[in-house]
Amino acid sequence: MEKASSLEEIKNETVDLERIPVDEVFEQLKCTREGLSSEEGASRIQIFGPNKLEEKKESKVLKFLGFMWNPLSWVMEAAAIMAIALANGSGKPPDWQDFVGIICLLVINSTISFIEENNAGNAAAALMAGLAPKTKILDLCNAREDVKKKAHSCIDKFAERGLRSLAVCRQQVPEKSKESPGGPWEFVGLLNLFDPPRHDSAETIRRALNLGVNVKMITGDQLAIAKETGRRLGMGTNMYPSASLLGQHKDASIAALPVEELIEKADGFAGVFPAQI
Repeated sequence: MEKASSLEEIKNETVDLERIPVDEVFEQLKCTREGLSSEEGASRIQIFGPNKLEEKKESKVLKFLGFMWNPLSWVMEAAAIMAIALANGSGKPPDWQDFVGIICLLVINSTISFIEENNAGNAAAALMAGLAPKTKILDLCNAREDVKKKAHSCIDKFAERGLRSLAVCRQQVPEKSKESPGGPWEFVGLLNLFDPPRHDSAETIRRALNLGVNVKMITGDQLAIAKETGRRLGMGTNMYPSASLLGQHKDASIAALPVEELIEKADGFAGVFPAQI
């Protein structure tokens, strides 16, 4: 219970892990450089939930006002102040028409920019919700451990042939209504998908290599798929997972290499997320 309580404190950010030495971080997290066992990992997922990038919610009002704080807006705001503050001479009142017109343009410009960015943010959120992690189907179906192991074994075998895997499940809905919860999800199997490189990719890479350009592959695919793709393109199969760039590779000889030397040595890196580039 003490361990769970300590992890709960870390979850609630009682302990600031960013300001303590790395060795003390391992001590606080009750783990080692070798990692966690499957049981420990499952226990921590129950406490912390799946890994994800930290998302900070931003006030929409502040975001809207932020579009009024940039060089173009400053010019418009200065023009509006001058229109209302400076007299026109000959006893004429300040230019209210120009002031109102400039303010309207400023608000319209900020509104358009806010709507565009807000729509883009909503689209990105929908995309993130739609991009399921590789175990989502298995978790949805509450698959047994032996089924999960067999599924991952098939995924690895497909990957060695350069094939991606798509999990399939089904659900019985006796009420025949999309609003009804339906029965439990049943895992059906895996579909393998072949997404070959462009027809001219191999020739383009060959020409680049002949010109002395050292071509590297950076892909989000798993390591086995990256190696098979590299073989098909004739650029080598000396690929490493993205974790190796962070010093997290299990092979001590690779983990000890400087990042620059590892990049020079590698033909490419797999499992790379956009945020890591």
